[in-house]
Amino acid sequence: MDKLEQRKRIRKQFNAQDDIWKIEAVIHDGNWYDPEKWAKVAKVDKKTLLAWIEDNKDILIESGLGSYRVGYDEIIRWYEQEGIDVEESIVPSNFPPKLWGGTTETDVFFNAPRRRVGTISFKVDNNEILDRCVEILKGVGKVMPDEGGRYRAYGLSAIHMKNLLSKGLTESEFESLDIKTRAILLQRELVDLPPEWLSEAITFYANTFAPSILKSAMSTISIYLPNKEDIHSQIVVWVITAMKKFDENASVPFSGYLSSVLRHWPYDLPNEFLGKDLAKFQRERKKVIELIKEEGYKGDNISIETLVEKMDISKDEYIELNSEHENWLAEKNATTLTWEDSANEKKGELLGSEAAVKVDVEKMATISLAAVRAGIETKDWDSMITVISQIDKSDIDKDINEKLSSEFLVSFAKNLGLKY
Repeated sequence: MDKLEQRKRIRKQFNAQDDIWKIEAVIHDGNWYDPEKWAKVAKVDKKTLLAWIEDNKDILIESGLGSYRVGYDEIIRWYEQEGIDVEESIVPSNFPPKLWGGTTETDVFFNAPRRRVGTISFKVDNNEILDRCVEILKGVGKVMPDEGGRYRAYGLSAIHMKNLLSKGLTESEFESLDIKTRAILLQRELVDLPPEWLSEAITFYANTFAPSILKSAMSTISIYLPNKEDIHSQIVVWVITAMKKFDENASVPFSGYLSSVLRHWPYDLPNEFLGKDLAKFQRERKKVIELIKEEGYKGDNISIETLVEKMDISKDEYIELNSEHENWLAEKNATTLTWEDSANEKKGELLGSEAAVKVDVEKMATISLAAVRAGIETKDWDSMITVISQIDKSDIDKDINEKLSSEFLVSFAKNLGLKY
C-alpha cells in the first residue's frame, strides 16, 4: 500500500470512531496538547473534550500552562487495552507514540533540563591571539566559531571569562577583541540525553520528519549544499542544535519546536556561506533586477549605473561585491575535483593523538561535522555522540580511539580526509 492510500485508510478508520475513542487516541501519543489543539486534532467539540478531561484527571499530567499529556505506562496500557500495535499510526497526520528507550520524549527532555550558560563573543586579529584566548579559558569556557568571523566562548559566567581574558592578555590585545557579553543562555549537551533514545530520535527526525518540513526550502539549501550527503549532514546538525535549545517547560512537543525552527534556519545559510555583506548584496541585486524587469525593461544586460542607483550603493562597492559574487558562482559551478596523488597521499592524525589534542576551534567544527557524517553512514550513534560530547567539553580523551567502533573510525577518517 502506497503512502497516499495509507493516509486515506487511517483517516477513514479514525473518522469512523466515536468521540471518546478519538479523544483518547490523540492524547495517547504522549505529546502535550492544549484543549483547543486537542479538540481540533480529535475532531470533537471542546465541550465534549472538557467533560472527558474532568472525568479522567487521574491519568492526565497537566502543565502549568494548561496543556495535558499522559505518561509512558498509560500509553502502553491504552494501546494494549485497544489491541493496537503501539508503532501503528492511528491519528491522521500524526506519528505513533515516540517511546524510544522505554520512555516518552517529553520525559527525556524533562530529565535533561537546559543549563544556564554565559557567553562572550569576540574577534581576533590572528591565530596566535586566538590560541592564547583558548588557553586562558581552558577548563572554564568552550570556544567555537561564531557568525561574522567572530568566536564565541561558552561557560558558567560571562563576566568571569571576560575578566580572565583581561588579565591574561595585554591591554591593547584585550581591547582588540571587541568583546560582547550575553549573561544567560540556556542549553543542554548531547551527553545529557539517553544514548538509546538519542540514536532513535536522530534517525527519525533527520531521515523522516525534517525532510518533510524542509521541502519548500530545499531549493535554497541545495544552492549552498549541492550534495545529498552534505544536506543530510546539515539536517542532522540542525536536529542536534534544536535538541540542545528546546525548552522542556514550553508545554509543546519537540516536533512542533523543530518544525518551527526548520522553517527559518535554512535561510541563514547564505550568511554562513557568504558573509552578511555578500548575502545582502545578492538579495538586493536580485530584487532590483526583478523590479526593473517588471517595469518593462527588455534588454539582456542592465547597466551598472542603473543597478547602483536602484540599490543605493557606490559604484566601487558594487564592483567589489559583484566580483565576489561572480567568484562564488564560478566556485559553485566548478566541476568537483578528485584528489589523486599516490606519491603524496593525504595523511593526518585521528583524535586522541598528541597532535590532535591541540586542535584549533576551526578544526573542532570540521571534526564535529565529520563525526555526524560517520554516524549517518555507520548508524553507530554511540561513537558519534562520544566524539561530539568530548568536543563540546573541549576535552578530548587521548584514548578516545579505543571507545569508538572500527567501522565508525574508518568512516570518520574518510570524512576527515585522513588515512586510517
